[in-house]
Amino acid sequence: MQCLQIRIDSFSRPVKVQNSANTGPIKKLKWPHPSSFIANPLSLAEAGFYFDPSYDERDNVTCFICGKELAGWEEYDDPFEIHWKKCAKACPWAVVRCALKADLDPSGR
Repeated sequence: MQCLQIRIDSFSRPVKVQNSANTGPIKKLKWPHPSSFIANPLSLAEAGFYFDPSYDERDNVTCFICGKELAGWEEYDDPFEIHWKKCAKACPWAVVRCALKADLDPSGR
């Protein structure tokens, strides 16, 4: 998952999941949110995440470096901001890539 394209591709193919007791039907899950969300496959992949759904969390993603799992994405959630806030002390990707916004001056430079 270190390659950006592999992380992007993880959002385009269905993933088979089963409940934690390994009983019941297997579900094939696809990324459930529209591309109009700020947290879309490209922005999530650039923020270091790949699609890693579970039976109960259809929109779960995992960081390829620190392993942080996040789910429950809403329309205006910014994956860069969230990864930075939750993982700045533990994840080099959050520090190097997601913190870039914090380094910009008010004009965006």
